[in-house]
Amino acid sequence: MARETVGQMTGTEQDAVAICERIAEETARALLARDFESFAAAYRVPTSVDTFEGRRTLETMDELEDAFEAVCDHYEMLAVTDLVRHVVAAAFNADGSVSGAIENRVLSGALLIQAPYVIYSTYVEADGRWKIAESVYVCDDAPGFTRALSQGRRQKTSAPHTS
Repeated sequence: MARETVGQMTGTEQDAVAICERIAEETARALLARDFESFAAAYRVPTSVDTFEGRRTLETMDELEDAFEAVCDHYEMLAVTDLVRHVVAAAFNADGSVSGAIENRVLSGALLIQAPYVIYSTYVEADGRWKIAESVYVCDDAPGFTRALSQGRRQKTSAPHTS
């Protein structure tokens, strides 16, 4: 039976949006509180992170923590006080995963400190909950942020992404 979609999302689309919203809020809170345990609960490892700097595959929790700490260091240096995230689009894929696009705004007080950017992520069910499996950060005006993601504190990175 087809679902009615006139003027509203289907239940499946609403569910996909809710998954993305929950994880976006959880990870934002964890970054601002520098709470790696809560942040890590939202990720499936291994996970990959793509930026204009290249692709980084985080194979272990230690590597995920390295990227997390590098981003937290960057946010601390900029005196970030809030991450405002909005789901732009979300949908279930044929394989049961969810694809979502999140707009991210980085604030210091009331000041927007970099242009808003979009994070495209794929979410999968793992360990009884939805987790981020991979992300693409479309952020070209914040080299310190993309360097923190792609290189971490230990300055390790995989080969540049070529596609």
